[in-house]
Parts: sequence; structure tokens; C-alpha cells
Amino acid sequence: MKLRCSSAFLLTLIAVLVAAGFFLLGMRVSGATFGNTGRMAGLLILASGGVVLVTAVAILVLANPLRRLLDRVGQIQLGDNLCEEEFTRNLHAEPLALARRIREIFGGFASQAKTDHLTGLSNRRQFDVELERAFLDAQRFNRPLSLILLDVDLFKAINDTAGHQAGDDLLKAVANVLVSCGRKTDLPARLGGDEFAILLPGTSATSSTVVAERILTGVRSQVVVLNEERVNTTASIGIADLNSGQIHSARDLFALADRAMYEAKKQGRNRFVQSHVLEEAEAGDGRAQNRMTHLKDNLASLDTQFKSLFVRALQDVVATMERRDPHMADHARKVRQYARLIAREMALPEQIVQRVELTALLHDVGMLALPDDIVLCTGRLNDRQTDLMRRHPLIGARVLSGTQFLEMVIPGVRSHHERFDGGGYPDKLAGRAIPLTARIVAVADSFDAITSARSFRGATHGRNAAAIIRSAAGTQLDPDVVTAFLRQVDKLGDSLLEVETPQASGAETLPPVEVTPSDPA
Repeated sequence: MKLRCSSAFLLTLIAVLVAAGFFLLGMRVSGATFGNTGRMAGLLILASGGVVLVTAVAILVLANPLRRLLDRVGQIQLGDNLCEEEFTRNLHAEPLALARRIREIFGGFASQAKTDHLTGLSNRRQFDVELERAFLDAQRFNRPLSLILLDVDLFKAINDTAGHQAGDDLLKAVANVLVSCGRKTDLPARLGGDEFAILLPGTSATSSTVVAERILTGVRSQVVVLNEERVNTTASIGIADLNSGQIHSARDLFALADRAMYEAKKQGRNRFVQSHVLEEAEAGDGRAQNRMTHLKDNLASLDTQFKSLFVRALQDVVATMERRDPHMADHARKVRQYARLIAREMALPEQIVQRVELTALLHDVGMLALPDDIVLCTGRLNDRQTDLMRRHPLIGARVLSGTQFLEMVIPGVRSHHERFDGGGYPDKLAGRAIPLTARIVAVADSFDAITSARSFRGATHGRNAAAIIRSAAGTQLDPDVVTAFLRQVDKLGDSLLEVETPQASGAETLPPVEVTPSDPA
């Protein structure tokens, strides 16, 4: 810095001395006896000295301010945040105007680095910085802090069908919803794609649900035109706060909100899920899984010579289910009986018939993991209960997984609630893509449901029950399987409903469990 000042001063001093030399020389030339020509040359020399002198003064006046300006620009480039007063101190005229313009440009760059260009919200980089700061402040001052994560439901389909411009417009509209639903102290941000967040300092879990409900209402009001149809948009929201689970960092808080958001998607979208509810559900699943682990481990470890033990274990599973719900009495046994009749009517190989029987006995094993308020519900299930109920095929498949000699039963257990038209669950399979064992069990299961009383309706019998099965052919049920079943109804009549009882020995004869992967079912 000192070297630069000395150089500027030295350069100015040299320029002054040169100018003085020009002046002296010009005066001597103009005063000599060279006539008019001498006087003109003297004047030119004097003028040259004046130019040098003015240049020296300009360097002396401007060098230091420009140097100070360049030094301060370098400070900003290194990350120092200089206020306007510090940036323009001791600057005047053109250097002052230039300093203010440079500061405006750097301010614009800083704003762009923190803002999502499409929505005008904070971007992911700025959000991460503010989340970390808010987390530390909340811990330091023992204040509440909540975080909401939001994902627009089926956004890719909207983007692909309606076009990218419609997708961008929707993202802007969602951003406006977030801004309108929050306070000035809240920080809405677009994290990327169709994922948004809103940071809620000083907000408890209870208050954050109010904000989430307002956001859902606002998002639902956004309409997108798909294939000339007006469709309301929905979103899935996850909420976490500092009292949820083991949170030791801002990253933990974000991860918990993210898990809650994906749980909202699993439960059917268009809703919010709080992280503490997620923990309760996971704890419930864990307890249910623990109830099944012992059975699963025992079954997986059986050798061929001990597979007869499986018969007793299977009877225990069936008996447990039937004891939990009086309306489920003999359900597995009846479904097995109907399924066996269908399989034999279709002239399937005996090995496949045995697999169908075993699938029918195990098709609802996943129900053991469901809470009593669902299994023992005396009325129609609400949306939440229905979503949980629809998980039982997946749970059943998971329970049986790892048991090698039941591998060929698992597809039927997993898919027995698929519909022939593709509208079932859990995988929305359709037609022949649904395993044959599952299509047979679906008909048997439906017939038993129709002919069994429930707390909210009575049983349907005889030709009326058969007519309901016939009407579902091609939509819910496989037409070929329905045809085979109706032939059995015509043959057996009302005797079809007579349930076979276990043998006097007390141990029901179950199908062999020797199945091979080469079978086509």
C-alpha cells in the first residue's frame, strides 16, 4: 500500500519537474532573437509544460481514490460484506459514482445467488444456510422451530401432459401459496423440481399443522388442464419440529420432515403427516413385525424333514386371525375350500391345486400386523384405515419372504386384491399379469365376503351371491375363473356353503408345502 502511494507521489513529482523544465525552456526560446518563429516555438514548449502539469495534478487527485476503490472491490470479492458507507468513504465525483454502481452490481449478484430464478423464493443453498442458523438459534434460546416439506403430487405427469410452461406456471402458483400462508418471519424456499419447504421459526408442531392445512387448501385451488379436463392440484406435506424424535442437527430435522412427506405420499397423497405420527406408526409396525419375526425365523430355518411343523404353525396363524374378529370365523378355511373347487374345476395339475389351497390359507396373514381399530372396526373404514388395510398384502408377502419352500405362494398372497381391470392394489396389475393363484383366491375371497355378515350389512346367499360374482367378471375378477366357479355353484347348490370341519384328531389336513419354481402359477 505504501509502495503504491510513493509511486504515485514520485510520478507526480517527476511530472512537475518536467513541466518546470518545459516552462523554463519555453521562456528562453521565446525571449531569444529568433523572430516570430522563436516566439511560436517558445509558446508550444510552454503549452507542453502546461499539459504535463495538468496530467500530474490529475494523477495526484485520482490515484489514491481509485486505488481505495479497487481495494474495496477486492474485499467484496473475498467475501467481506461492506455497507455502502464503508464502500464509498473518502470517494468523490467519478470514483464515488463508480463505487455506487459497482456496489449495485455486486448486490444484484448476491441476490441472484440466494434466489430461485423461476419462483422468486429462496433457493436450496440459501435455505440450508437459514435452516442451520434457525436451528442453532432455537437451541440456544430454547425456542420452538418447525419445518414443512412439500412435494406437488404427480407433477411429472402434469409436466409431461400439459407441457413445461404449464408446469412452470404451477410451480409459481405453489410458491405464491407458500408466501401467502406464511408470516414475514417464515422462509419459503424451492428446493428443486417440484419440492418446496417453509421454515417456521418460533412455531410449535400444533401451529405448523394450521399452516400446512392452509397450504393444502391453497394448492387444491390451483387448476391444471389435462386433456381438456380441469384437474385440481394436490400436494403431500411432511412436518417436523424440534420435539420430534432424536434431533441433534438441522440435517436430522430435515430428514425427519422428508420421511413424513414420503409417508404422506404412501398414505394416498393430498395430506400432511407429522413426524411424531410417523414414529407412532413405525413403532406400531415394529411391534407387529416383532410378533411375526419369531414365526418367520422359525419357518425360514425349517429343513425338509421338519416341514411338518409348518402345518401346526399355520394352524396357529389361522386360529389367531379367527379369534381376533368374529366376522372372520372360518374365513381362511372357507376361502381354501372355494379355491380348491375352482382349481379342480379348471383341471389344473394337482401340484398347482395344492399351491392354490396354501395361498388361500395364507392370503390374509398380513392382517395380523394391523391394529385392532382396523381389524375389529364395526363400521365402514375411514380413508386412513382403508390405506392401512390395503397394506396387508404387502405385509403378508414380507412375512413369508425368506421362507424358501413358500416362494411360489408369495405372489398369490401379494396380489389377491389386484383387479382384472388394473384398478386393484398394491401393484395395479391387470389381466393375465396377475398370478393365477391370486385370481382364483380373489374369486373365493369375494364370494365368502358376500355370503358372510358384517356389522354394517347382512349376508347375501344363493343365486343373488352368484349373480354378484358374475357381474364382477371382466372388471374385478377373471372371467375364466368366474365361469369355473359358477359351474361349481350349479353343481353343488347350497351345499357349497357348508364348511368342512377339521378331522377328529384336531389337526386339519393341509396341502403339502413342497413347491417348485418350475410350476406356471
